[in-house]
Amino acid sequence: MMPTGKLTKRAIDALAVPDSKQLIYWDSEVKGFGLRVLPSGLKTFVVQYRNAEGIKRRMNLGRFGVLTVDTARDLAKLKLAEVIVGEDPADKVRQVRKGMTVAEMCDWYLEEARAGNILGVWSQHVMVGFDDKDIGL
Repeated sequence: MMPTGKLTKRAIDALAVPDSKQLIYWDSEVKGFGLRVLPSGLKTFVVQYRNAEGIKRRMNLGRFGVLTVDTARDLAKLKLAEVIVGEDPADKVRQVRKGMTVAEMCDWYLEEARAGNILGVWSQHVMVGFDDKDIGL
């Protein structure tokens, strides 16, 4: 069984790095929210759930240090709320990546940048000549 306890900055800083396999420490406050720790020392927040078909899904939320514990916990709650209404957040991410062309990626990037979700702004001239090229993600 994987370790369980309230995930806090202090608790995460004190976690030992596993010797060979990854370890997931589950949060006692939000079921399905956890922290994956790799032997390299990399710590990533994850959320795990079962979709409408009962298939277990796990998705990364972001790295510890880039995201605070509270921000990651709130993000996990949002993802789990999507599951409650019948959506599959991991599948949505997979579908977006599956068939995106360079032009679509540029449009997405600009839209996200304007919304303040991405730091920096790309100018429109980057898209010239790439309108129909598949980026193959």
